[in-house]
Amino acid sequence: MTIVYAHDDYLQNWVEFLERGLMGNEGGMMDAILERMAYDPSIGIVYPDDPMIWRWFENYTMGKNLLEKLGLAIPSENTFFNYPAGSMFWARTEALKPLFDLKLCWDDYPKEPLSQDGSILHGIERLLGIIPEQLGCRTLLTHVPGLKR
Repeated sequence: MTIVYAHDDYLQNWVEFLERGLMGNEGGMMDAILERMAYDPSIGIVYPDDPMIWRWFENYTMGKNLLEKLGLAIPSENTFFNYPAGSMFWARTEALKPLFDLKLCWDDYPKEPLSQDGSILHGIERLLGIIPEQLGCRTLLTHVPGLKR
């Protein structure tokens, strides 16, 4: 059984938003991001500025549990924050090292088809916007004028 959470035109816009926000046309954005990261070691993660990101939604319990395991501060369930929706980003390994330290294995992840929200994958996705900041790394957001998802 196939479960459709979004229609093709929505997904195509999102793919273009992510690709152009992370790579640009012919790699221009990618070159600029990687050059900036090479020049500035304080940058931990870079991703497209997505105006559709608001809060935890159904992922608070999962995110809270993961942050507790990591010994990191837990933002309030009502906190609004940004994160790389779709889990597409550029990052330094050390900015996400706590996630690697969890030593998650395949059995920790849900089987397909996934729920639209509330899985460990959705919790981790939000942590991508929280962990680098808590480690003292800077987050940069890209913006391509006129591009939206």
